[in-house]
Amino acid sequence: MIPNEVILQIQNAADIVEIIREYVPDLKRAGREFVALCPFPDHNEKTPSFKVNPEKRIFKCFGCGKAGNVFRFLQYMEGISFPESVRVLGRRYGIRVPEGTGRSKDESDRMTRLYEANEVAADFFCRVLDSGAGDVPRAYLEKRGLKEDTLKTFRIGFAPNEWDGLVRYAPDRKVSLRDLETVGLVKMRKSGGGYYDYFRGRLMFPILDTFNRVVAFGGRFLEGVTDERGSTGKYINSPESLIFSKSRVLYGLNLARTHITAARTVAVVEGYTDVMKAHEAGVKNVVAAMGTAFTPNHARTLKRLESKVVLVFDADEAGLIAARRTLPLLLKEDMDLAVARLPGGKDPFDVIREDGADAFQGAIDAASDVITFLADALGSSTDLNSPDARSRVIDQLLELVAVIPNHVRRDLWLTSIASRFEVSEDAVRKRLGDLTKPARPSSERVKQPEPLKDADPLEVALLELALVEPGVAAGIFETVPPANFKNADLHRIAEAANGLLEESGDFRLDELTVSLEDEQLENIAIDLAGSCPDHSDFEAAAEMVLRSYLIRENEEKYSKARLKHREALLNGDKRAIEETLRIMEELKHEKERLRKRLDK
Repeated sequence: MIPNEVILQIQNAADIVEIIREYVPDLKRAGREFVALCPFPDHNEKTPSFKVNPEKRIFKCFGCGKAGNVFRFLQYMEGISFPESVRVLGRRYGIRVPEGTGRSKDESDRMTRLYEANEVAADFFCRVLDSGAGDVPRAYLEKRGLKEDTLKTFRIGFAPNEWDGLVRYAPDRKVSLRDLETVGLVKMRKSGGGYYDYFRGRLMFPILDTFNRVVAFGGRFLEGVTDERGSTGKYINSPESLIFSKSRVLYGLNLARTHITAARTVAVVEGYTDVMKAHEAGVKNVVAAMGTAFTPNHARTLKRLESKVVLVFDADEAGLIAARRTLPLLLKEDMDLAVARLPGGKDPFDVIREDGADAFQGAIDAASDVITFLADALGSSTDLNSPDARSRVIDQLLELVAVIPNHVRRDLWLTSIASRFEVSEDAVRKRLGDLTKPARPSSERVKQPEPLKDADPLEVALLELALVEPGVAAGIFETVPPANFKNADLHRIAEAANGLLEESGDFRLDELTVSLEDEQLENIAIDLAGSCPDHSDFEAAAEMVLRSYLIRENEEKYSKARLKHREALLNGDKRAIEETLRIMEELKHEKERLRKRLDK
């Protein structure tokens, strides 16, 4: 387990508004809170219901129900575990998190070793590029027009054209060859007698995740340099591992994220050097998929950026094929989407080098909507004067329409297609029905569990007050101990809150959510705090609810005493009769005192 004091230290250092705004650029102040459209991929909405409370250090979406602290937000947005979210923020704010905590110690240690192995390898490749062995690749990079600062920013290196360069370098840096084998940097010889370098004579592109950790490498073939006894593909990449999933990583996102937020646009290109050249030219909101295959996970990562997505394709047949392969994945995620086509069959790198950054930025700014792009691209190779040809093009567009989950966006597409091809809208809609069943929305309103549906309203009211105003919590728990809460969820929340009180004499709601270590309980606690009326005098409010609770408890005891009294009368048990009468009388007096205190 990560020590609680470390978690709280990180939580105190983290600015939840600052963190969330990096993912939700439209976050706006509304009184004491900040509001925006929900950023979570499984919830589409048009009216902002996502709120962040900087005083309580929590967020909640009142549409989908997701809520929590800054750690929980990172878990939702990045798909990482709680310990990983603590480590991410710890690194950001310079607070050390002890290794081997949170996950099983073995797994945590193993991941740390793999990150270190990649880091050492990245350093090795950079050193080689800066040495005499890097003269040829450096000449190639200079000829391509990439500046020294760009190479440093992207940590470009060179794997020497030898079998054991990294194998010899790593052990002196306390990196095991077995860990290098796990991340695909070395391979075991068939004879079993040692290891050899996997990347040889290749330009090396480190792949970093959004937390700036080296998770993998891409190696580019260099004519006349690369060892051709291995794979001669233009690019070879690291295999998937415990720390790397090719289908989830976007190249350059670690550097582009803040620029994407500022521009509210992300441009997606096809190559590593395209990203580098764009960054060098000052167009820094650019990323690329790992390799050519775009995946649903890439689409979901782009959706989390909450920005317009502009696909930048080469202006040739290959570009059209790439577009038709990629567009359905993005349309399913219901994103603001456009396509930029570059002139003369050039790729982004060549456009920037030959025509300048303004030409590339201009292409992004002038990006076409998807229908215009596809209609132009398909129409350029088809005689649209032919009814059959026009019908085929419309069918291809309708295949894309069918995957759009947003009914309004789909409706607008149909109207646009009808107008573009000068056919009736009814005919287009009917044809869509013929081709496929209407797409089912991928995002449906999440039905929230109702764990407190049968909870005691007075217990709920007491816990609401305790969570909103910790100053009255001690008195509440002293009068009604957590063990007395009958609802299991309320009991656990009360127990956690009381534990924090006993530990430090106070607590914050965000601290409580950490100590609960349960997503549903976090949501319930935040709901309770959010449901509490804004009392002018919380002590008076707590006193009133407590007295109501105690009066009801008194009445329950009185009913039990009266039943025992009747049993005693039936049994002729004089001693029991007197004892139950005494108890009933005391309870009556106690109730009168409680009522008088309520009337004050």
